[in-house]
Amino acid sequence: MFKQGAFVNVLTANVQHWREAFSRVEQFPSLDHVELWLEHIPKGNQLKEFRNIFRGTRLIIHGPFIHASLVSHLPEVVALTERRFEETIEFANKVDAPLVTFHAGSYPLFEAKGDVLDKLATRFERFAALQDPVATLENMPLKSHGTVREPIGHLNDCDDLVKILPKVRFTLDIGHCLQNEDNFIPFIMKHGSRIENIHLHDGIPRGRGHLRLGAGILNLRPLSDALV
Repeated sequence: MFKQGAFVNVLTANVQHWREAFSRVEQFPSLDHVELWLEHIPKGNQLKEFRNIFRGTRLIIHGPFIHASLVSHLPEVVALTERRFEETIEFANKVDAPLVTFHAGSYPLFEAKGDVLDKLATRFERFAALQDPVATLENMPLKSHGTVREPIGHLNDCDDLVKILPKVRFTLDIGHCLQNEDNFIPFIMKHGSRIENIHLHDGIPRGRGHLRLGAGILNLRPLSDALV
């Protein structure tokens, strides 16, 4: 069964911003759920405000990722990231969200990809074992310049991770696939049971993502056929 959702951003402690963001999507036709990008995690009285705003809405969560990396070479960054992941899982339980999407984060270019995937598998293992909520990792746009890289960029990185961490599940980002020039149809056919969530937006090869449908190269028909 497929459900359609829209994003709402909870980025700061400004409750009015949450309310305004939700009001922009709550009347969308066929809106089955809201996916929250959660950089600020409401607690205490803010959690009460949050529940009032989103009362009766089915929620899933996109975990925080700014300044976070599970594969950083700095132990302090890894510790912070793990704590943020734990707080997100706790919040998901409080609001009955059945799914949380995480980014693995970036690693320095002077480390080998294989070693980094081993680190990721070890550090994400306890999250991959969760059932309520389910925790997933998302494929990301590749970085071809600068000082950091993504451990999960091309979809074959996901294949490599599965070999190390068989319990891992994914949020498949279609726009990121387009940016990376990845053919996502074979991946869907191979890993359908591991794909818990799909981010659907358009993209341009080696260019921008997060475009409205029709503004990039996405052919929606093969995707819908593969999902069916």
